[in-house]
Amino acid sequence: FVETARFWASRVSYDKKKGKYEINDVIGPDEFHIGVDNNAFTNMIAKWNLVTAAKLMDKLNKKLTLCKNFKKRLSLKDNEIKQWRQIASKICICSNKRKIIEQFDGFFKLKKVNLTRTDENGIPLLPKNIKAKDLIKTQLIKQADVLMLFALFPDVFRAEVKKANYDFYTPKTVHKSSLSAPMHSFIACGVGDMNRAYNLFNVSLRTDISNLYGNTSEGIHAASLGGTWQTLTFGFGGAKVKRGELYIDPCMPRSWRKLIFSLAWKENLVKLEVTNDVIKIKVNSTKKKSVRIGIFTKLAKLKTNKNYVFSRKIHVPQIEDYY
Repeated sequence: FVETARFWASRVSYDKKKGKYEINDVIGPDEFHIGVDNNAFTNMIAKWNLVTAAKLMDKLNKKLTLCKNFKKRLSLKDNEIKQWRQIASKICICSNKRKIIEQFDGFFKLKKVNLTRTDENGIPLLPKNIKAKDLIKTQLIKQADVLMLFALFPDVFRAEVKKANYDFYTPKTVHKSSLSAPMHSFIACGVGDMNRAYNLFNVSLRTDISNLYGNTSEGIHAASLGGTWQTLTFGFGGAKVKRGELYIDPCMPRSWRKLIFSLAWKENLVKLEVTNDVIKIKVNSTKKKSVRIGIFTKLAKLKTNKNYVFSRKIHVPQIEDYY
């Protein structure tokens, strides 16, 4: 964390007129647009990295001898840690009056393209008059970019911001990467769009089974498989980390009977069997100390190595327009 924070501190440039730090000439997750300035995803990751490194050093300071040796080995001064916080507080992430986060500087000024055709899986097809060399001039997106932020930082952005950006960026995304379908499915769960969540999950699930990209013979899409698992556990299973606490709040398709999965959490193994309204949970641990886990929307104190069953007190109706 220290060394990566040092990298980001060296990578930013300060704009005196804006009073902001910028990160210029990068490629975000959307690989259609290269050499852009202030990609929102990149800037947010840099901000998080700098803040987290500073927080970890605060924790390490409580262990005086260890901290002293660590700082000496890395020639780390307190002023450098202070600078990380200063930079992080002024890293530029821009949005408009409609709460849309601009993917990068100038994105809103690019050519708008309406996608009117899809393939049999519901994946948008590029208009015939759009050539590969022209994509950089359009608002068409290869894969999840801004929306990735809502997957990684579920407790940073308000629900209305997530929904506004989801509605804005999803119609512009052509999913030309096997990484895109699972991430959009994951985000769709969070905003209640179960139709797209279920459809894109099945696209992700079938990437190699059905050879959707025509290149499975060269090797399985391992990262896409990881995304499929993330969609199951973090999307439909509703596992989220908020302010350092694990929460479980399922949002499953109506036809699924239950979902069974396990998570490693703070040196414990959390075993789960969930439906939309019932959570069965057991925290396996060698320690007898209780563990705090969010059940639906409220934190509960659970004893380790004990079975618990929780029912949702207020039923949250699922959007079932895909049946």
